[in-house]
Amino acid sequence: NFNRLTNLAVRQALATALDDTAWVTAGGGEKAYTEATDIVNPAVKGYQEGLFPGGAGDPDKAKQILDSAGVKTPYAIKYTYPSTPTADKQAAAIKEGWEKAGFKVTLDGVADADTYYTNIQNPGQDADVIWAGWGADWPSAITVTAPLFDSRPNLTKNSNGQDYGAYKSDEFNALVDQAQEASDLDQQTQLLQQADKVLAKDVAYIPIDTAIFYMLRGSNVTGYTNTAASNGYPDLGPIGVK
Repeated sequence: NFNRLTNLAVRQALATALDDTAWVTAGGGEKAYTEATDIVNPAVKGYQEGLFPGGAGDPDKAKQILDSAGVKTPYAIKYTYPSTPTADKQAAAIKEGWEKAGFKVTLDGVADADTYYTNIQNPGQDADVIWAGWGADWPSAITVTAPLFDSRPNLTKNSNGQDYGAYKSDEFNALVDQAQEASDLDQQTQLLQQADKVLAKDVAYIPIDTAIFYMLRGSNVTGYTNTAASNGYPDLGPIGVK
């Protein structure tokens, strides 16, 4: 939340200390998730490996970042997320890593899933770190970073829209504009990758996982096809049964 976490060093320390391995393990392990180092899914054009550290995190290095910045510790943060038994375990796992680095973490699990996204769109929310999930509408990064971090489509004073953390960057927005005007997909992708590097430099987000989807079908189903046009789900045009 850029309205609250205004110190870059604090955001860098959060990213450095986050125990991604513990998060995935608490969520069900490698059959449920893979660790993420970019907000763009590896299956989407524009993905970049290693923008963020991933792994078990480095709380000692994160503590050094806070100390070098002169930040008083323990540094209090509030982490808001939609509460489920699994999500509660994941939240506890990353809390442990953050607190080793010098943070004091309050977990704010929200039980009402129906209002969760409406609440985190509120510019006046008091969360410091906010969980959100996203899926690309088609396999291009233009459907990921642009809608999530371009601050300009936020049309009312009462909502951040999909820019949940109230991130604002002229440098990022300019690259999005160039990408939208690009003459070919490769040029657009290169510009979007530059824009994603701006997000990483600012620590506008911390990627944690890529969910694994399992598609099951019976032996009498015919014409089963997954395509980008059907957003990775079964295309209903050719599908049938014997």
